Amino acid sequence: MEFALNKIDKHWDNNRSLNQHMNDLKRKVMELNGVKEDIDSRMKAELQPRKKLKREVHIWLENVERINGEVQNLNERIGESSTLTRGFHADDVLKRTREVEELIQQGKFQEDLVVDHPQWIGQVLSTTRLSGEGTKACMEEIWKCLMDDVVGKIGV
Repeated sequence: MEFALNKIDKHWDNNRSLNQHMNDLKRKVMELNGVKEDIDSRMKAELQPRKKLKREVHIWLENVERINGEVQNLNERIGESSTLTRGFHADDVLKRTREVEELIQQGKFQEDLVVDHPQWIGQVLSTTRLSGEGTKACMEEIWKCLMDDVVGKIGV
């Protein structure tokens, strides 16, 4: 009997603290989305033609979208649950809060968000210092690369 009373008491505590935990989660999600907006602004500034988004940034953005959907889904489930069953969601709320906190920390990228696109590496030429012979050698190298690419694509 004591075991059952302890379980009920814990459930009621979870139910009472659920609102506070949900408020904490909502604040953390707002903070996360603020970090995402900052990242979006940095991306617009850094993402130039010959650059691509780092894979880790792409994965982080996908995780932000995923967690936003999960939090919205959790909020809807809690809203639809009865007073008696609301407390059962406390562990889910705490788990999502930890995930959001981790994403906030991961989103503090110290380095650039982009890298050189491999397709463009080595293809940018500086012709300002090239003499006639240097220009000719560069043009021959370009034609060789283009022909190798064409031959590789058509399989000749």
